[in-house]
Amino acid sequence: MRFDAKGRAGILFLFLAVIIMIVGPLGATNPNIDNSDVSSYVVVPIMMLPLLGLFIFKRQVEGNREVMDLAIGIAVFAVFVILTVLLSRALPYYFQKFRLDMLLFPIGIAGIVVTMFGRKSLRNFLPLVAYPALASPLVLFYLLGTNGAFAQANTFFVYLMVHAVSSGVTYSPPFTIDAGNYAIGVGTSCAGVAIFIALLMFLLPIAYLFDGKMKDRLYWVVSGIILLLLLNFVRMAGVAIAWIAYGPSASVSFVHSFAGMLLFYISIIAMIILLRRYGLEFPAPTRRRRQAGRSSAFELYCYGVAVILALSYLGAAWVF
Repeated sequence: MRFDAKGRAGILFLFLAVIIMIVGPLGATNPNIDNSDVSSYVVVPIMMLPLLGLFIFKRQVEGNREVMDLAIGIAVFAVFVILTVLLSRALPYYFQKFRLDMLLFPIGIAGIVVTMFGRKSLRNFLPLVAYPALASPLVLFYLLGTNGAFAQANTFFVYLMVHAVSSGVTYSPPFTIDAGNYAIGVGTSCAGVAIFIALLMFLLPIAYLFDGKMKDRLYWVVSGIILLLLLNFVRMAGVAIAWIAYGPSASVSFVHSFAGMLLFYISIIAMIILLRRYGLEFPAPTRRRRQAGRSSAFELYCYGVAVILALSYLGAAWVF
């Protein structure tokens, strides 16, 4: 589909609308990814949502707006606001715990898209519409439930690595490696699923941005998760060996805590560097064909922009 001059301006308007919408949810979110809290990954999809809104426009999208689209878009956004207000008041604990605000976000974004670009263009924005729901722990409920088992499996593999260097260590299920005078606890704080889900949530929009086959994008994302997993094994084994050799110390504890986030960024940088090995490329700029639109269509576009920005602001202010 073609992307005219007004459509190019739509990039900024949609980006701004999403930014306004996430102000409240982001303010209610822990900015730190903590493996001991499996839901802490949600900060990443919330922050990546506006960027995904920009990435959507690598496609040449041209809206076909009608007066009816304004009415439908406003109605859909109103449903989002009403449901958010009702659930936040009726179930405040579960609303925050399970991030029901983000589970409802697809409705709000769909309303904005229909208002700005029309119903027929909605299918081109499905990744943007669906993505925020991943920030609700309800969607990943079963995956998050594996946190303890995942940490236990990590502890055992770290034990095997340490045992290859120091045969005197023993494994005490579920999360402890005994090394003579020291008991090294691994547990969910060292090897929880939150950091891996956070990396997944970061890589998905980036993979969408790249040009390439769907299977190559999938391989790229999975490889990033595996890389972080391997690096984390090395980190935990290295810290455990240093703990055995030199005993507990502030420096070892510092390296343990600092290296976790450092490996997260290393994994991202490494996968960006290696993207061509997976047959992926950054999207090449394309020529845009300008089309002369009727003044009535342009006025309708302006009304749509004004409406969605106002709704985004009022929705954010009212709900949060």
